[in-house]
Amino acid sequence: MGKLFSAYIPLQMVHINFFSSTPAQRTSVIKAFRGRVCQLLRHTEASDVVETAYSDHATAAERLALLLEFYGADLAHLKSQEFTSLKDLFEELPQKKQSVLKCIHRELVSLVNKPGFKHSMVHKVLWDYLKHADEQDRAEMIECVRERLVEILHTREGAHATLMCIWHGTPKDRKVIIKSFKGYVLKICAEEYGYLTLLAIFDTTDDTVLVKKAILSELLTHLDQLSTSVYGMRVLLYLLNPRSPKNFKKSFIAILAEGDVNNSKKDPKTRRMELLEAVSSKLVLFTEANADLFVRDNHRCKLLIEVISMATDDVSGILEKILELVSMGFNEKHIIADPVGHFVIKQLIINESINVENGVQFKNNFTTMLIDAVDGNAMRKWPSINRGAFVLIWTFDQLTSKRITTTFHPSRTSFFRYTKNKP
Repeated sequence: MGKLFSAYIPLQMVHINFFSSTPAQRTSVIKAFRGRVCQLLRHTEASDVVETAYSDHATAAERLALLLEFYGADLAHLKSQEFTSLKDLFEELPQKKQSVLKCIHRELVSLVNKPGFKHSMVHKVLWDYLKHADEQDRAEMIECVRERLVEILHTREGAHATLMCIWHGTPKDRKVIIKSFKGYVLKICAEEYGYLTLLAIFDTTDDTVLVKKAILSELLTHLDQLSTSVYGMRVLLYLLNPRSPKNFKKSFIAILAEGDVNNSKKDPKTRRMELLEAVSSKLVLFTEANADLFVRDNHRCKLLIEVISMATDDVSGILEKILELVSMGFNEKHIIADPVGHFVIKQLIINESINVENGVQFKNNFTTMLIDAVDGNAMRKWPSINRGAFVLIWTFDQLTSKRITTTFHPSRTSFFRYTKNKP
């Protein structure tokens, strides 16, 4: 088997064989790996072949059979149909837990500095180990792998293993992990799973000075790229308003909530405010420079709304840019008629209303600025379209009857009927 994957045979030929062979032939090749999986994963060329078989061609039962190799020789006789995960195995054979974890620990340590450590199969084993190992063994494993986590967070299993290391690691472990990310922040932000590790760092790391220097400084130099990326945008939104149900699904929040029980000492609100203050000024300047684009962009409008609502720096420049668009001549291309622009105006008014109810005071009253910026005669045209009518109603809800009647002539009965019962 070792000769099959030697450097003298082009690796591409083995890969081609997988893609061109029948299911029965692929099954035969995968069966041939049995008893040699861990050995092959330590081999540069062979590890790539095993990973291709595991991730691209093996059935669920075959993948589990390959993972059995990490659990020890005395479990090689087990059939994968008898259990579906390491958790199931421990429930079925609790007496084997310590010996299995010991075998997994030994194999993982031997792979840390080998080519096979980059593969999803190993990441799966590492994630399972970190979930089931006791506190001492887990700490030893975290110390062993912490410098190489940056290489594995591109896979789902690798990202979750990295999350476990960040949540359960010591401050020194986190420091090493964060430093290893330096120079790769932009790439991590673009990873489907990797970006989660940055959010975990924001949640748990008390040394915000290190986070600012190693991560935020790099992040803030690529705001344009991040704002156009699905996952990069989530990183920015999390810095502004972490775990907001407006921006993140419940399942997403639940994943990060698993790390709330950690050894951090700093108050979470203090830590989040320190990070927010570190990014606020750059985000305000970036958003102000692009406000006329973001207000019509279905993706980046969320950043615009959150910067205005959450930034610690003055956002009046952003609001003025939006109001310039609102005060333009009303037509079918007006910002109020735009599906995204209409949504932005609505959210700014609603957010202001929520803040008033919660007793939060802001320097800029958007609703008042909106009424001051737009001529009353021009605003009377808004109800001619559905979106304009709703914006007008949301605006009225934030004003007193006196202010409405001074803006709109009471002879306009549609407005007058609405305002006559307001205080």
